[in-house]
Amino acid sequence: MRILILAKDYPPTVGGVENYSKNLAEGLSNYKQVKVLTFASKQPLNFKDNVEVVRVKPWSNLEFVMAIQLLGYLIKLTINWRPNLIFATTWKVAIPAYLIKKFGRIDYVITAHGAEITRHRSNRFIMLLMRGILRSAEKIICVSEFTKSRVINYCPSIDTNRVFVVHNGINFESIKRYETNEARNRLSLDQDKIYFLTISRIDNRKGHDVVIESLTELGKLFGNNFEYLIVGDGPCRSQLEERVKALKVNHLVQFTGFVDFELLDYYYSSCDLFVLLNKMESEEDFEGFGLVFAEAGYHGKPVIAGKNGGPLEVVKDGVTGYLVDPTVKSFKEIINKKALDQGQLAKLGNNGMQRVKENFDLELMVAQINDLIE
Repeated sequence: MRILILAKDYPPTVGGVENYSKNLAEGLSNYKQVKVLTFASKQPLNFKDNVEVVRVKPWSNLEFVMAIQLLGYLIKLTINWRPNLIFATTWKVAIPAYLIKKFGRIDYVITAHGAEITRHRSNRFIMLLMRGILRSAEKIICVSEFTKSRVINYCPSIDTNRVFVVHNGINFESIKRYETNEARNRLSLDQDKIYFLTISRIDNRKGHDVVIESLTELGKLFGNNFEYLIVGDGPCRSQLEERVKALKVNHLVQFTGFVDFELLDYYYSSCDLFVLLNKMESEEDFEGFGLVFAEAGYHGKPVIAGKNGGPLEVVKDGVTGYLVDPTVKSFKEIINKKALDQGQLAKLGNNGMQRVKENFDLELMVAQINDLIE
């Protein structure tokens, strides 16, 4: 069986959907013949692809132009390579597949991640287009039960028997866990400090601001024996840096920016607590799954997550970490009441590691998807 995977972006472009596409392609290649069609990244390709990847240099950043360009390449590949199935990693990138199915009779499958289903709800034309594409898909694979609920809610005429949940998975073989002391030595961090860590794109939904607004009180609790590590970059970084200066808590925060992929394991291993207070302020933007919580758990780290969206299925409250309202008040309360005991933190971390091994294995994810498309 030949599967052609459509992805708007693909590594070396950084992002959750990009990593999902790569893991999916390489995982399915153990079962099927796989080829990837995507757009070329401006970032240098510093690794070797394990499957054949066709990278198209985009003519424009306009989505309709990119769709036309992708359709042209897709037609060429369907004639020359003759795939049995097209697998689109988002509904938008499935637009060319929708047209191919109408005229070429090749079925397609779509992955639904979360906010891309609801983001354009005020645009009637886009929502009609999305519903038509989802209805025509052979199967829709949702990364969480929450995402599935959004698909069914926003596409009420869809056949729910074709909507499935397959949780995201982690490639355990690509992750290295280090002793805390070793990781801190590698990153030149203080061995005696308490470190909170967030790894994510820096935007409003991720809740960095909630932690920063709590730093004054955290500083009183821990003194200079505490630091908040923010790994990643994004549109809200400069705003957060200005707020840190205004609060005069520069000594309690470290912005690392983007770091090399190999350093992420050191950062996970170095922290005492992983914090990402994901927000859901509207139906148009939310955390559809939250793979970083599973990654932190696999490193044996307890987590604090926002009590909304996909993380409700990743974090088990009071067992692997804590689910809280993403507000300063709720965050301070959980820190003061529960999150300071080292024995409890270790217990939560061990529980998290076990839960991730049992439920969020990449091999399990790929095997479930393979069974669905078989």
